[in-house]
Amino acid sequence: MLKRLAILFTLCNIIFIVNLKSQIIDTAFIGENYVQYSVINTPSSLYYWWVEDAIIVAGQGTSSIQVNWLDQTGIKKISVQESNAANCFSDSVLAYAWLIEPQLFFYPNSFTPNGDGLNDEFNFVLNRNEITKYNLKIFNRWGINVFETMDPTQGWDGNNNSIAMSSDLYIWVVEISLKKGKGIYEKGTIHLLR
Repeated sequence: MLKRLAILFTLCNIIFIVNLKSQIIDTAFIGENYVQYSVINTPSSLYYWWVEDAIIVAGQGTSSIQVNWLDQTGIKKISVQESNAANCFSDSVLAYAWLIEPQLFFYPNSFTPNGDGLNDEFNFVLNRNEITKYNLKIFNRWGINVFETMDPTQGWDGNNNSIAMSSDLYIWVVEISLKKGKGIYEKGTIHLLR
């Protein structure tokens, strides 16, 4: 009997090391609703989620949930544990979400487009519910436009026409029109670090 349990335990560990791969990194606004988080789905598995200071409104037991964030700012833990058909449980996978006050936008002062999945794009964190028009331009130190978008979800990956730009200080200019008729014109700098 002990041999079977040891073999089953080892088999469970191997299954989950191979199948449960997840990294969730997010910035969300307090009060933001129906924010989705997912892990790679393994057929016939159940997923048990826990999200700090949030309500899971849909998807508990599945590989994808929707969350309504509550009203406390800060770094919040998100964890998920997988159970397969043999009733084996994986180790919990932890990730974090940064919960902030609703504001129109804020931005980082540097980014590292090196393909590691962290800070690979420069983009604003925006309260998109208030925006009707958006235009972001990025210029190099000689005033040459190296990036432009009208899509607030599109960030700059540090390239210009598929050519990687060098580590340097770049200038950004953003124009935003709001639903309430106000306009915002802001400019600043961003460090591209390779």
